[in-house]
Amino acid sequence: MENQLLNEKRKSFGLYEAALATILFIVFNIGFMFLFRAIPVSARQSGSVFYYIASFLIEALFGVAAYVVAVSRKVDFVKGIGANKKINGNIVFYSVLISFACLIFFGNLTNVFIEFLGICGYSSILGSLEISNFGIYLVYVLTACIAPAICEEFLFRGVIASGLKEKGFKVALFASSIIFTLMHGNPEQTVHQFIIGYVIGYAFLKTGNIWIGVIVHFVNNFTAVTMTYISSFSAGEEVAAEVAAAEPVTASSFIISVIVAAVMAMIGFIIVKKLIGLILIEHNKVNAVSNENATIKVDNAEVNVEMMVDEMLVELDEKAETEKTESVAENAQNKENEKVPLSVTLMFVISGAYFLIEWLSSLLTGLGMF
Repeated sequence: MENQLLNEKRKSFGLYEAALATILFIVFNIGFMFLFRAIPVSARQSGSVFYYIASFLIEALFGVAAYVVAVSRKVDFVKGIGANKKINGNIVFYSVLISFACLIFFGNLTNVFIEFLGICGYSSILGSLEISNFGIYLVYVLTACIAPAICEEFLFRGVIASGLKEKGFKVALFASSIIFTLMHGNPEQTVHQFIIGYVIGYAFLKTGNIWIGVIVHFVNNFTAVTMTYISSFSAGEEVAAEVAAAEPVTASSFIISVIVAAVMAMIGFIIVKKLIGLILIEHNKVNAVSNENATIKVDNAEVNVEMMVDEMLVELDEKAETEKTESVAENAQNKENEKVPLSVTLMFVISGAYFLIEWLSSLLTGLGMF
C-alpha cells in the first residue's frame, strides 16, 4: 500500500514545476542552438531540408520540456496539462472566432506599437517569410502552425500557467503571458503575443482545457502563414511600389491610429469576453454529460444496493464534498500567502532575465545600437 502511494502520480503541476519548466526549456534551447551552429552553414540555410527539420525540432522542445518535468516530478502529463478535457463542435467554433477576433480587433494595437518603434528609429531585423510553392506552404503549416500550437501550449499554459496558479489566478495569468511574450524575443510582435497569451491563458485557467488554447494558437499562426502564401502570388514590383508610396508617420496620424486602435480593442475585449463565456457554458455542458454517463454506469452496476444505503452515501458524499470545498479554499488561500521557496525564486529570476535579455537584444539591434 505504501509503495502504491509513493508511485501514484499527481494530477496537477505546482509552482516548482512551473519554474523548473522554464529553466529546462532554456537549457534545451541553448543546447540545441550549439548543435545547430555546429552544422555547416550551407546545410542550415533557409530553404534547406535541415533548416525545416530544425524549425520543427526547436518547437518540439517546448513539449519535450513539459513532458520531462511531468515524468521527473511524477505528475500525470495528460491530466496535468488538461489534455484529458473534452471539447465539442461549439467549443471549437467559438475558439476559432476568438482567434479571428484577436487578429481583427487587436491588430491595430500591434500596428500602432510597430509605428511607435519606427518613430524611435527601429528597423525590422526579421527576414520576410518566403513561401514559394504549395509544398513549402505545407511544411510551414507543420513547423509554424501545428507544432507551436501544441508544444508551446503544453509548456506555457499546461505546465507554467497551471503551476503559477498556486499564487492566484491573476499572478498565473499575467506572469505566464509575460513569459510567453518575452520568450519569442521579437519586439515587433510584443503586443500581439501578450494579447494572444493573455486570452488563451484566461480561457485555460477558467476551464483547465488545453485544447481551447491549441485551437486559438493554431488558427492565429495558420492565418498568418496562409496570408503570406497568398501574398506571394503578388508581383514584387507592386509590393515595392506600395512601400515606396507609403506616407511617413506624422504626429496627427499617429494619434488618430492610437484612438482607432483603442476603440477597436475595447470592442474586441467585449467580443472575446463573450465568446469565452460561451465556451465556459459549453465546457460545463460537456462535463455535465460526462458525469451523468458515469452516474448511469454506476447505477446499472449496483442495482441491488438498498435505497437506505444510497441515501446514507449521498449524505456522506455531500458532507465530504462540503468539507473538501472548504479545505481546498483554505489550502488555496494558504498557498497564495506562503513564501516562495528560494530555489523557485532563483529559477524564475534566471529564466526571466534570460528571456528579457534576448528581447532587449533584439530591440537594441533593431534600433541600430548593436
